[in-house]
Amino acid sequence: MNSTVYLFGDFSQGYSQYPNDYAQSIFQNFYARSNAKTQIVIHRKNELMYYGYIHKLDTDASTPQYIGMCVLLNGIMLKNIKALFSLFENTFTDLVVNGVLLEFNDKGDVITKVNQLYEKQNEVDRITNLLHNAMSQFDNDCVKLPPVSYGISVTDVKDFTDTDDDNDIMDAASKYGYTFIFKNEDYNTRSLSGYKEIIRRLNWEKEEITKNFNKLSSEYQKVLRQKKQFTVIIFLCIAIVIFIVAGSSMLSSKETAISDLENKVSNLKNDISEKVTTISTLQNSLSSAISAKEEVEQRYSCISDQIPILITNMELGNINSNGDVVTSYGSTIYSNNTMYLQLRITYTGINTGKDIRLYIKLYTPDGTLSTCSSSPYGYSFSSDLNVISGEKNITTLTSWGSSTPGQWGSGSYRFEIWYDNVCLKAKSFTIYDY
Repeated sequence: MNSTVYLFGDFSQGYSQYPNDYAQSIFQNFYARSNAKTQIVIHRKNELMYYGYIHKLDTDASTPQYIGMCVLLNGIMLKNIKALFSLFENTFTDLVVNGVLLEFNDKGDVITKVNQLYEKQNEVDRITNLLHNAMSQFDNDCVKLPPVSYGISVTDVKDFTDTDDDNDIMDAASKYGYTFIFKNEDYNTRSLSGYKEIIRRLNWEKEEITKNFNKLSSEYQKVLRQKKQFTVIIFLCIAIVIFIVAGSSMLSSKETAISDLENKVSNLKNDISEKVTTISTLQNSLSSAISAKEEVEQRYSCISDQIPILITNMELGNINSNGDVVTSYGSTIYSNNTMYLQLRITYTGINTGKDIRLYIKLYTPDGTLSTCSSSPYGYSFSSDLNVISGEKNITTLTSWGSSTPGQWGSGSYRFEIWYDNVCLKAKSFTIYDY
């Protein structure tokens, strides 16, 4: 039998066909009007008869995919349509089992394995040759194609199911442009159904095993947690037993300890009572001390007006007319180089910040008060001072003498420092012969 075989369909990346020629629009029209899972579509175009087969794959409605096969005859037509179903279904089974263009997924559904047919050209050639050779079984089942019936449009369609009479289907196929024979049941071969059932059962068993594994894993984790809790409980029980045993042995000693503590508390209460009495006495003493302090401060304020400084030390030095120290303060002074005698005092400031004038009396070895025409009445000389606060303040007073060396003879000299008719400090110094 002279025939041309086509393989076509909608795969992962869209429509694909082999051989790729003008028949594409015919095959796409086959699919556009397909209403069943599988169907044979017969298309008459003058002396050409297209026997196509559409099998929709097990994909969801959002991404519909299918595979189609078609045998093109010239001038003849087939009588046994049901046998043609068997041929196409066996070829479909071969495609799936071979697993090059189509394959099973984990659930036993048939899905595409390629994006386009040209990716697996060897498999395409194998299938088209298989169909071409298989058509030889219809050599004795063909009749000459009757003339075209011009009373029916070439676009008219006639629908049947696979249970309808072959003669009716054959008559319509010779007259109508398109004849559809739909088949929604028993379209899988026995071997294909067996494969699908085995895969689905294995998938179900796999899911059950996974569920059981997850369940056992969850129970195992639960047992581990319970084991940890049980271990904690054991340790707690041991601790409680130890506590009870230790507690019973400690109870009697605790009673003795409590008695001792009660005695200590009683003694502490007595001590506290005594300390409260002592604190009261100390508070009274403190109050008296504060009053005395305030009285002393008042007296001190009055005294500070009378005695602005408290002189703690006096030292005698020898200087020249330029104020240069010839003999250091507190050192031995010899008469042959004496010029101006000068006192250096150390004092504590009482009336801080006050400017005062001190009056100094200098008595010579014969008891005479040393004076000059500028001396204050009853004193040798005076010296002004600004009182600085704090202790151990050191300052020098006005010097007394002349620029001629040997001004002062040897002997004991007495210095007295006065303020407001009060002698603040007096001290004698010796000048030695050289």
